[in-house]
Amino acid sequence: MNILKRFYIACIRFRHRHGYGVHSPFAFDLITGVIYGRYHFYAYESLFKQRLKLSLGLPHYSIRVDKLLFRLVNRFQPNLVIEVGTGSGLSIRYMAAAKKEARYVTFDVERHEDVSLMLKEASVEYQTFHAEDAKELLQNFPSIDLLHIAHTPNYEAVFEEALSHVSSKSLFVVEGIYESEAKLAWWKQIVADRRTGVTFDLYEMGLVFFDTSRPKQHYVA
Repeated sequence: MNILKRFYIACIRFRHRHGYGVHSPFAFDLITGVIYGRYHFYAYESLFKQRLKLSLGLPHYSIRVDKLLFRLVNRFQPNLVIEVGTGSGLSIRYMAAAKKEARYVTFDVERHEDVSLMLKEASVEYQTFHAEDAKELLQNFPSIDLLHIAHTPNYEAVFEEALSHVSSKSLFVVEGIYESEAKLAWWKQIVADRRTGVTFDLYEMGLVFFDTSRPKQHYVA
């Protein structure tokens, strides 16, 4: 990406994070109140202590990303949260702290005992799966409220299979949309796909909504 294009995208992100040029009330509220919300939640302190016990060698996201996941759950109040690619378990741990009454299920190709203990304390279901079995992975979940596609190389297969489990309330969170040219190209296809609704490019992640009552629109924030 050349310097001029980087500067242009940076300007768009700066404008949108303050709500400039965003005419949709839904998008404005999400950007200013959730994505860039500055509220401090009481749970952040105990969650930070969990970060200090982070399992070395296991993949994880920044504290900024995990706090945003917390705020997304707090805002949309899903009843079922599915994560594919547990890694260190911190991300699903943050989400589980935002709404304790929901069901949380995280899948990974390998189980780690220290992660299992941490997630058990938060009543998170920690399961293993075969990387190629995306269909089998989601077959017991007729409708997914929030899907977190995290530490998995099989993001395309998981996303495609999950499309048959969406409702108008569903939200998919896709991590690392800029981590490779191939993934960015795939993300652009998702944005243009007629099966998806409003989408957000947050650089670290992409958000995909499926409420077709809202005009299809893409935001860079």
